[in-house]
Amino acid sequence: MALGELTRAHLVEITPGPPDRWRMHNLLRLYARRLSDAYTEADRLERARDLVKDRIELIAALQSLPSRQSEVIGLHYFGGYTIAETAEILAIKEETARKHLNRGLEELRQRQGP
Repeated sequence: MALGELTRAHLVEITPGPPDRWRMHNLLRLYARRLSDAYTEADRLERARDLVKDRIELIAALQSLPSRQSEVIGLHYFGGYTIAETAEILAIKEETARKHLNRGLEELRQRQGP
């Protein structure tokens, strides 16, 4: 019997002894939790697939940018570095790093569309 086919009548059948109110209440809570876990697992898998798809698209978009722009975006957003630290790592001025970041983000926004 599938989990979705389990009904209150089935719970009464499989429960030994008189179906008192608290036992029924606990069994229904257990059934609801298992059902919600099943949906949660399916939702988690769907979200994971969406995340993987989004990351692949993001990586492709970053690779299509000029190398300096993708480096600045990668260091700043994925590496967690500040603009000053990013500029120091790349041996460029801080203002130049800001320009590359802004231009790269603008290019990504334009490619994404409305």
